[in-house]
Amino acid sequence: MLKVLKLESGGGGNLSMNLSLEGHTGQLRVAIWNEIFQKLTTSDEHGVIIVWMLYKGSWYEEMINNRNKSTVTGMAWGSDGQKICIAYEDGAVIVGSVDGSRVWGKDIKGPGLAAVQWSPDNTMLLFALTNGELHLYDDQGNFMMPVTTTNVSGATEVISLDWFSGNSPATRPVLAICYKKGLILLMKSCMEEDSIVIETNMNTIDCHWNHNGTILAVAGCTDDKTNAVQFFNAYGEHLRTLRVPGGSMRALSWERRSLRLAIAIDSFIYFANVKPDHKYAFYGNTLSFVSGTETVTFWDTITHQSWINHIPDVIDMCAVDEYCVIATLSMLIISNQQGIQCDAKTINIPVVYVTINSKAIVVAASKESFLIWKFSTPSRPRTSEQLYHADGSPVTSNDGGFQDDTICCVTCSDSHLLVGRDSGAILLFSLVNFKKITSINLNSKPYKMGLNSNSSKFYVIDQPGSLYLLDTDMANNISIGQALRKDVWSALWATDNPQMLAVAEKTRLYVMRDNEPEEPLVMQGYLCKFKELEIITALLDSITDKCTPQHIVRVEVKSLRDTRQLIEKVGLKEAENFIKDNPHPQLWLLLAEAALKNFESETALETAEAAFVRRNDYAGIRFVARLNALHSNALKKAEILAYFKDFDAAEKIYHNEDRRDLAIALRKRLGHWFRVVELLKMSLSTTDAQVKQAYCNIGDYYIDRQNWSGAIEYYTMCNNVEGLKKCYMALEDSESLTKLYASSPKSKEASVKQHAIDTFNESLNEPPSIQGIIHLKESGRLIQAASTAFQAWCTIASIAIQARAFQLCSKAFMKLEALDPDTFENLAVEIFTRNKPNDAKGNKIDCPNCEAGMPEWASTCESCSAAVVECFVSGRALAPLAAWTCATCGASAHRQELVLRHSCPMCHVQLT
Repeated sequence: MLKVLKLESGGGGNLSMNLSLEGHTGQLRVAIWNEIFQKLTTSDEHGVIIVWMLYKGSWYEEMINNRNKSTVTGMAWGSDGQKICIAYEDGAVIVGSVDGSRVWGKDIKGPGLAAVQWSPDNTMLLFALTNGELHLYDDQGNFMMPVTTTNVSGATEVISLDWFSGNSPATRPVLAICYKKGLILLMKSCMEEDSIVIETNMNTIDCHWNHNGTILAVAGCTDDKTNAVQFFNAYGEHLRTLRVPGGSMRALSWERRSLRLAIAIDSFIYFANVKPDHKYAFYGNTLSFVSGTETVTFWDTITHQSWINHIPDVIDMCAVDEYCVIATLSMLIISNQQGIQCDAKTINIPVVYVTINSKAIVVAASKESFLIWKFSTPSRPRTSEQLYHADGSPVTSNDGGFQDDTICCVTCSDSHLLVGRDSGAILLFSLVNFKKITSINLNSKPYKMGLNSNSSKFYVIDQPGSLYLLDTDMANNISIGQALRKDVWSALWATDNPQMLAVAEKTRLYVMRDNEPEEPLVMQGYLCKFKELEIITALLDSITDKCTPQHIVRVEVKSLRDTRQLIEKVGLKEAENFIKDNPHPQLWLLLAEAALKNFESETALETAEAAFVRRNDYAGIRFVARLNALHSNALKKAEILAYFKDFDAAEKIYHNEDRRDLAIALRKRLGHWFRVVELLKMSLSTTDAQVKQAYCNIGDYYIDRQNWSGAIEYYTMCNNVEGLKKCYMALEDSESLTKLYASSPKSKEASVKQHAIDTFNESLNEPPSIQGIIHLKESGRLIQAASTAFQAWCTIASIAIQARAFQLCSKAFMKLEALDPDTFENLAVEIFTRNKPNDAKGNKIDCPNCEAGMPEWASTCESCSAAVVECFVSGRALAPLAAWTCATCGASAHRQELVLRHSCPMCHVQLT
């Protein structure tokens, strides 16, 4: 019997199509699907092959072939869907095209064929013989070579071949060879001798790669006759085992996007939901996730802005508060919520796991060791690092790198670090002084761990999916009791309650409070954030192109839903009693806001004040006090509407109560200066100072958005000279600047200075340096110039330290020590005893005189002492071919720096 079933979209097992196809007279042996042309090919025990096609909702026989000699043991379509190869038990091979024509046929001498598979580029065919040998042929049927399987001893029957045809790295195995006795061979190509061997410890039935070739699903039966599906990554590491009830398992198949797995057992089809281990992190309001093979997306879930960074080879990522750490093959990258890199570190260990805490500490672990890195922040510019073995002992230069009991997961809080190992041992360390606190034996390999907000408890999910809750003050080497939940794949602690834990179990979401689960909710997506009795999940499986608000799901816990229902259907008093039994700051806030909305009732404001007191909300307490001071219910209502951000309704009440002054004050607090101007024009008591203030703030509004013309309009209306100066300088409008200075009260002083400058330019018979000193002395600005130079070298030294450009820093400190040796000598010793006076990084240019390499910030070549022309815009040294020189003042600049400029950066002469 052959049936075609179509499942309804959106998951579940409901059928939208259930058709029986008639044509076969014997038991079906092989069925394969042509994804490109949407065709089904089946074969039965008599060797009858039928190609089916879908037309107007019905399936029809497009082609029938019956060789009448042998049964079919394997069929395979090419990755482009153009050709099919059919292997028979007696050694016959037929290759046909998608239109039904025969391309070629061949008889392979030997014991017979067991399976066949096309190469990813459709230029080769791999045949498995019934004695376990593998032979490689080209696409025309010519023998190429036998495939050596040196790691498999003894002849054994091949059950399945699967050669992944999608894009994959050259170092990742793509060919899976499944033997009946439970061995799986993973190879990068047929020419590879050093392949990976997996021992599944079961009699295998079938195996298939998922849609991107990262997970191999292997179906089989264990020695105790239990059906199981084992999942391995492309390098042979065991990920998870799925036990399946029922009788005889026959086959399995992935869904197109590998989110479900269909398993055939007897006459039943079981569907398993598969949750891919996405690389993602949630911090603040930003969701960061790997969105492509070499890209990471940072998406603000509030403003719905997104930033995409090119970061190849992402291994793992983790985030907290405002920072996200991204581990690649060679680096650790710290990014903020906009994806801007804040710090980075090159690593020498193959990092597999990474975690971070709010104290700016990153723990990056390989299989044998872990690195503790304190990265740079604005409040802590200095960094430090230390490498430890898996057991917590420091790594020295003479240590060996191999560990029998390797690391399988890590997590940390602000004060503690947990390291899980393959043996089931969990090591707990203190991050304050890095001291081992205890060791706990789990008796199974941990998969994921997490510490709560005060580091008093932590959860452990082992590889079979069992959840354990443990205390950090447990005795050393104590054994673990029974699992709290099973079939768990993720969990997340609440950030504001150390007793609450969100647990993802199959397709359900449980909230654990003091180890007791609440009623389950439907689980959608991946856990991101648990705060204020609200769980945020992200539908990462659904994000294919662009992030939308529908990809974020917010779920309220039971106590929050119950409190809201009590307030709506029963009353404030009953809700208050319920919250006293289940206290939480978010519940008190909900009660306070409900009381404010019903402020006209007798004790509503008292209830609101008590709720604000319970949640330690001083601003809320002051707000209620301000309401009590008002005698008009209308004004109280306006204040409450403003509290709930309904500003238009609040302003309308102020107008109705003839309190336009309060409406103006409200809009000023909000920064709605355009509306303030409108209200001032409507008021009869408006003063010039109020109008000028509003115009000035509107000008500032336009400057923040770099709308210079709009800012000039409003600055002119309020006669804001400083604001106009900023705008004209940004626009490089020297003519308007001249007029502005000429009309200002300081124009006379400006003319005197201009006369001094003209005199300075006329005295060309003296050396320029002497001219400058004389001019500074005569104008009384000699000390000011020295102070400016001192500040400039201080700035250069500070920036050089932060950029780790210690060669430039050394140069700056030589100048500073000459000016103030008492202050800077000890500081220089402290800096340069820790760091060599070499730049850690920076671009180099070739000296135009001797072609030796030199830093781009240098003004003279270290090799030949030749002076180098510097860019007046960026300060970088200029190569001759990239330099532009002003014909008026002789200033030079890089041509790229002048793309957005309209005048010379020095004398502001119009560019031609």
